[in-house]
Amino acid sequence: MTSITGLVLAAGAGTRAGGPKALSRMPDGTPWIEHAVRILDGCDRIVVVLGADAEKARALVPAQAEVVVASDWEAGMSRSLRRGISAATGDAILVTLVDLPGLPASVVHRVAAAPVTRATLKQAVFGGRPGHPVLIGSDHWVALSDSLSGDAGARHYLLENGVNEVECGDLADGLDLDGPQPTLETDRLLLRSWRPTDAVVIHDLWTERDARVPPHRRIDPDGHPTVADLEARGFAEGLLIIEHRSTGEVIGYCGLTDSLELAYELLRRFWGHGYATEAARAVIDRARESGIVRLEAGVRDWNVASQRVLTKLGFEVERVDADELYGDSLLMAKRL
Repeated sequence: MTSITGLVLAAGAGTRAGGPKALSRMPDGTPWIEHAVRILDGCDRIVVVLGADAEKARALVPAQAEVVVASDWEAGMSRSLRRGISAATGDAILVTLVDLPGLPASVVHRVAAAPVTRATLKQAVFGGRPGHPVLIGSDHWVALSDSLSGDAGARHYLLENGVNEVECGDLADGLDLDGPQPTLETDRLLLRSWRPTDAVVIHDLWTERDARVPPHRRIDPDGHPTVADLEARGFAEGLLIIEHRSTGEVIGYCGLTDSLELAYELLRRFWGHGYATEAARAVIDRARESGIVRLEAGVRDWNVASQRVLTKLGFEVERVDADELYGDSLLMAKRL
């Protein structure tokens, strides 16, 4: 008889949500952790992985679940998943996240439906977009654990090993709740948070890049990074995906890096319409409202179009770093 360990990952600090999501509750007061455990009730064991504010969160974990703590949770989701795998027993683990309070048990039941073996790999998808839960047979635990790093989850491993995608879009949307989303709107554009499905457009951007861009930022001769690579890598926090409001098309990205550098990139077919300037102005206005007093932007001397955009936005050249191989790099800056 197949034995499944249910695994709830609830270790993160919830920076964008304003605090650990393990402490979050639904409007009726039900803890998110309680909901996550409840929908895994059919599992033989249930393990909750805690990290940030573990002692406070432990009090919200239902009695039927066991608790383990990822002491290195700050290193990213990979550490939480690795800790959960180390605590698992049986033939498979069924992994879900704490920040899915809208996920119904029907999705869990569909993914966990027989047949389940030690070689099983299944993942819920919602309209083709990968989500949770994920069912991982025990034959994969060691290799998966060894492959994990940083804040990336199991998606890259799943794709490389032929995961069976179980469509559940008729049951739920599968979206997580990360708290207030960093969304901006302009007359023509919507700037929103990254979604895994955006990896296709990011791949197109990498493909279109000028041949003078350093090779590690272009698609290499072997076709890497692939869409799956980019999806597993995720997207830098602070950079927002740009959608055209009238069509819903994703046209590029714009935002601020951790070092407060303005960054933007658009698909070539959307050049020449003022979209980069429009998106960047919205990002700059938000930065000013947040109390930021200075922004930087780096651009190659051959990228005249980007220099024009930055000049129009009020950036001025502060420094030129010589680079005979890829073109001199201009550091431009703007005081807000």
